[in-house]
Amino acid sequence: MPSVLSQMWHDAPALVIAGGLVLVVVVLWLVNRALGEGREISFWPPRIGARPGSRGDSPSAAAPRPAAEADKDPPASEQVGSGFPEYPPVPSLAVPSTPIAALRVEAGARAGTVYLLTEDRRTLTLGRGNECDLAFPDTVLSRTHSRINVSPAPNPTGLHRSFLFELIDSASANGTFLNGRRIDRASLGNNDLIQIGGVRIRFNVLG
Repeated sequence: MPSVLSQMWHDAPALVIAGGLVLVVVVLWLVNRALGEGREISFWPPRIGARPGSRGDSPSAAAPRPAAEADKDPPASEQVGSGFPEYPPVPSLAVPSTPIAALRVEAGARAGTVYLLTEDRRTLTLGRGNECDLAFPDTVLSRTHSRINVSPAPNPTGLHRSFLFELIDSASANGTFLNGRRIDRASLGNNDLIQIGGVRIRFNVLG
């Protein structure tokens, strides 16, 4: 018995070393496997985290999104940009042309109505037909009774644009009148009175 005990005592260091080597091999194998599975490892205190996607994950871990959602852009709060806020595009404003003359119906159909003639127009037609620019429900009028032509006028000062206005009868049955006189073609001036059928129109130059 004493010889057996002495032999074990003599072999104890070798057994301890062998056991230590086995323990190191096991630990290295576990660490290598945990790293391969993407787990978190802490050597002090010793800890190997749960597998990603398992119930042991932290609640803050982001779950994978469906493919349809993955293709979408991330919300603005997650996007990396210049740091300046993005504003929606501002719609363009359509600015109307400048009015250059006014036609006020003083008597007859549509009395009290005011029409504005803008600088982008070169012809304004008057008559009974719906195709006219100014249509009046008056049976005395021809379908296209008369028209007003507009043309730019020379302006030496260049301060503002000037225009010339001309009233032309369109071979109407009952004639076109300017300031009480029947005309075929005549220049229009400020405060002139146009009459076609039972409709009287006051013409005023603006600006």
